[in-house]
Order: sequence, then structure tokens, then C-alpha cells
Amino acid sequence: MPKIRLARIASSTLVVHRRVLTLVRQPAFLVVSVLLHSSVIAAAYGFFRLEAAENPRVTSFFDALYWAVCTVTTVGYGDVVPLTTGGRILAMSLMILGTLFLVIYTALFASALVAPELRDVESHVRRMKSDVRHLEQEVGIDHRELHELVARLQVLLGKSP
Repeated sequence: MPKIRLARIASSTLVVHRRVLTLVRQPAFLVVSVLLHSSVIAAAYGFFRLEAAENPRVTSFFDALYWAVCTVTTVGYGDVVPLTTGGRILAMSLMILGTLFLVIYTALFASALVAPELRDVESHVRRMKSDVRHLEQEVGIDHRELHELVARLQVLLGKSP
């Protein structure tokens, strides 16, 4: 029994791995990633320029980068905080941007996980619609007559249409 579970886990892991690879190869994922990383570096640079002279906790670009990563990920330890108005505005912008990127990454990841099944379902629905059209042609009944027939059957069965 454990071997079967292990095989299922391995199979599921392989499927997720393939879909994650598909995700990271998508142009949208690459664009979002470049924008996010560029924004964090730009915010760190801006924070360093705004705070280095005023804030004793910001003595190097690395301190500013640390602050930017903590802020964009919404961790915000509080050991480095902006003291200037510009730094605070930058912090608020970076917090909003971090939340926005989290939502975008979540949507892209969910799309990569669900897309293959969704394509299968859409294909199945198209085949079913085609089959219904063929049946309608064979029977020689149009939609209006079909709806009237269904309504009559529902009345006969005691169900309201």
C-alpha cells in the first residue's frame, strides 16, 4: 500500500513540476518577474537616497535593499523604518505593489495548474455541442420545438418549467 501512495505522490509531483516549468516559461511570468525585481531594486535605491542622510539604520545600499525586500513581501520586521516623508510614501507604494504582484503571481500559478484540465473540458463541451447539433439535424427538430417538448414533459412529470 505505501508503494502505491508513493507512486501517486511522485506522479502528482511530476505533474506540478511540469506545470511550474510551463509557468516560468510564459512571457507574462517573465515580464511580471522582471518588473517586480526592477521595482524592488529601484525602491531600494530611492530609499537609500532618501534615508541615508537621515536614518541611522540605513548606512549602505544593502540596508536599503533589505528594507525593500521586507516591505514588498509585507514581512516588515520594523528594524528599518522610513523616517522621511518621501521614504514613507515610497514604503506605502512598495507595500501596495507587493500585494499587487502577489495577486498576479497567484493568478498565473493557478492558471498554469488548471489550464490543461480547462482545455480538456472545453474540448469535451465543443464535442457535446457538435453531437447535439447532429442529433437535432437527424431528428429534424429546432430549438423552439425542443424547448416546448421539454416544458410539456416537465408538466407531465409534475415539475414546473
